[in-house]
Amino acid sequence: MALATLQAWGTGAEAGWELRFLRFFLLRILVKSLSLESGLPSASRDRPRDCMGCRIVGAAGLIGIGAYLANVAWKNKTFVGRITFSTISLAFVTLGVQRYKQEFPFEKRTEKS
Repeated sequence: MALATLQAWGTGAEAGWELRFLRFFLLRILVKSLSLESGLPSASRDRPRDCMGCRIVGAAGLIGIGAYLANVAWKNKTFVGRITFSTISLAFVTLGVQRYKQEFPFEKRTEKS
């Protein structure tokens, strides 16, 4: 459901480059997390992980920024401002969750020798 909604969102001629970029970024995160949850073989399972405290602090910061932007969106008087701040807020909350789960774009690369 979410994947179909994101695929249809921001494809019209009225969509600016910012909206298309955000759509691409959110789709990439969603597809990456779905492929990791489905049990497909992945090199990301062999990577070193950050400590739990680092992940919690980073995730809390990103989710806090998202919550602040959601608050700004609710107080905004224009429709375009509400949509813009809500979208950016969703992106930061998504990044916070991905930081906690240590998935894309926060995955660590390991070099095999």
